[in-house]
Amino acid sequence: MEIVRIFADRLNAFHYDTEDSDEFKRLFSLWQDPEFLETFFTEHIRDLQGGFFGPITKERAITSTRAEAVRLERTLKKLSENPQESLDNIFKPLNTLESEEFTRSKATGDNYKSWLRIYAIKIEDNVYVVTGGAIKLTRTMQERGHTNRELEKFKRCIDFLREQGITDIEGIKELSI
Repeated sequence: MEIVRIFADRLNAFHYDTEDSDEFKRLFSLWQDPEFLETFFTEHIRDLQGGFFGPITKERAITSTRAEAVRLERTLKKLSENPQESLDNIFKPLNTLESEEFTRSKATGDNYKSWLRIYAIKIEDNVYVVTGGAIKLTRTMQERGHTNRELEKFKRCIDFLREQGITDIEGIKELSI
């Protein structure tokens, strides 16, 4: 496992040994892949059409996901590269009751009922490391395997940061490639 710099020193991502690319690139690549999205929404059609998002077709879900992913990536880049902006404006605590040294956070797309999630650990104000992400169609992450795995990634990544003694942006800079 390693940490890769994405935008400036403010947005970084984990690159797991089992993956070809870091989590940021992997997610945005998947969210633009029509075959992946077709398979995903076919497998999760009951969640997609289960009421929260209203009546929506797979085709509309695919189109919406691809468009929203483009906007989300642009927003993250803009916030990361402009010193007057803050990633804290888009990343929010996953659980408002958390009070650990590392805050598990999420960024969502800009649709009113966005199902896109980027999960990241807040290292300090305006500094995040992406741990993963998902298309979340259920109320809680524990309800589906693919979102529950994201909770497991949080734990692994926080353990990694602790093992490496990383507590701030300087530690991220020293470790990131």
